[in-house]
Amino acid sequence: MAVVTGFEPSAAQTVRLQPTELTCEFRVGRLSDGRRVLQLDTSGSAQRQEQGKKSQTLQFPEAQARELWELLGTHFGFGTGKA
Repeated sequence: MAVVTGFEPSAAQTVRLQPTELTCEFRVGRLSDGRRVLQLDTSGSAQRQEQGKKSQTLQFPEAQARELWELLGTHFGFGTGKA
């Protein structure tokens, strides 16, 4: 489990699709100080020994959620009319 504090480009040149497919649950909540956080949770593959057990949690405070949105816009054309 981790709170994402920023993004930086990877030095790796290639990307390959991972063999495991799963559904990612999300929620947006407010912390006690009023800040909003996007939380993404995965539960692992269907072959996992403990079915349904949370595998990974990533939390994005509002500034990092915005940065993620901007990265998606830049690389996938979201919100720009490009695809």
